[in-house]
Amino acid sequence: DKARYLNHWEDSECLARVGRCLKGEARLWLSEWTSTTRTWSNFKLELKTLCPRSVDVANILYSVMCTESDKFSTYAEYARKSLLKLRIVKGLSSELLTAIVIRGITDPHIRASAMNAKLTPESVVEYLSNYVKCGVSQFNFH
Repeated sequence: DKARYLNHWEDSECLARVGRCLKGEARLWLSEWTSTTRTWSNFKLELKTLCPRSVDVANILYSVMCTESDKFSTYAEYARKSLLKLRIVKGLSSELLTAIVIRGITDPHIRASAMNAKLTPESVVEYLSNYVKCGVSQFNFH
């Protein structure tokens, strides 16, 4: 809205420019957007209705709890991406963050080793970067 005001853009100009700024699902939605009234105001209204107003912490926790390390190329990548999601949820202790990440490690030896290492969210990614997945190397620890 600020750019529209400062540059005196019409609706068509705003819609053309915003299309280059959108990514992912928002960009796909715009390309498929069918409306009898393609105005800037209508665009903002319809796009906002698709965006949740608050973070669904239950969904984030459920998603991370259902994620396992075998879906990632490395254990460190699994831990890093899980922690990124978990940090959105306020109020989780460091101990709980680490326990949730370790719970999703599918290799029982690596999971046990990580549990015994008394890791923190700050150290778990680096610790797991020492392990490679089976099939990548003959040894699990390098």
